[in-house]
Amino acid sequence: MSVPSHGTMAAFATTLIVFGIVGWTTGWLVADGERTDLGLDPSPSPVVTQETPKPTPSPTPTPSPTRATTTPTTRPSDAFAMPDLVGQQYLQARRKGRDLGLTVNVHFNQPGGRPDGTVVRTDPEKDVWILKGWAIALYVTGPVPKVKVPQVLGLPCKEDAKDRVLDAGLRIDSYPSGDKGTVYRVEPTVGTELPWNAEVKLYCSTSASPGTVSR
Repeated sequence: MSVPSHGTMAAFATTLIVFGIVGWTTGWLVADGERTDLGLDPSPSPVVTQETPKPTPSPTPTPSPTRATTTPTTRPSDAFAMPDLVGQQYLQARRKGRDLGLTVNVHFNQPGGRPDGTVVRTDPEKDVWILKGWAIALYVTGPVPKVKVPQVLGLPCKEDAKDRVLDAGLRIDSYPSGDKGTVYRVEPTVGTELPWNAEVKLYCSTSASPGTVSR
């Protein structure tokens, strides 16, 4: 039996070393693939957490103002319906309102395409329940009219004289000498032309001859 030469032995040893290295490398790669498949990556990528922004709360809407109704929910026993005065001449409409015990305010220069002096709107509107003593408004076409101070001399101060002044479309400014007795003086004087809703003063007295009568 022949003994292998030194060269043969060296070649054999080199072959074993090469096969060993290849086997070790193959095993390491296989093991690494298994770790990857099982989610055992030794150096996992960092997870970035993104904070979800909180929604900005919507502002609470401001409630719209509600228009108050002029109609009582329950009709008082002494209430009555607002009459329909639209289309009438303001003097006639005003007289009707005053006969019902209402204070009537007249506003001129209103548009409406109707002849001057015609009521085109009222406040409150017709059929609204109202009470004696309430104030109503008439809106009338045309300019403010001129009226004359009525004849009230010698009339009872707070009754007939007052009513006649108001009926003429004027107002009582004051009673400088008191409101008892009869009228003996008027300022401005009787027959003076004034704009609608102007004011006059009534001088009254219970004396038979209080002073000079202004005519």
